[in-house]
Amino acid sequence: AWFDTVVDDLIGILWIVAVGIGMYRMTGQWIWLVICLGSTALYTVALSLVYFTLIRGKAQSHSDFVWFFDEGRDPHSDYPDLRKLSTWATYVVRRDFYVLFFFLLAAANLMVAVAVLSSIAATAWFVVAMIHVSKRGLRLPGAQA
Repeated sequence: AWFDTVVDDLIGILWIVAVGIGMYRMTGQWIWLVICLGSTALYTVALSLVYFTLIRGKAQSHSDFVWFFDEGRDPHSDYPDLRKLSTWATYVVRRDFYVLFFFLLAAANLMVAVAVLSSIAATAWFVVAMIHVSKRGLRLPGAQA
């Protein structure tokens, strides 16, 4: 499980770098390198915080990491329609989905969309990680502060 997770995360990092290099080579515009490398840096920081938390908490698996929005009361009890939306959302944020989605965009020669969406996703990961750290710190649920 750990090997799969680490390799997936490395592929995610390399994906954004490759898109930036590809866009630069395709257009000759260095701004694509800046955007994608900046997004890669943010994504790497976010992943580092997750891994640091897992290592510090002596986690048995990457699934021991619980995001701040997954803790506490079940929001589905108050909003039953949220269950449908969150079920779909869990599939949309999985690597298998976005790899296929980005492949289809690339096959349709929509590389600008691939670069922009990859950068937005990496930046969103960073923002969520920063919110998580501000709310919970760098500890696993149940761990002492």
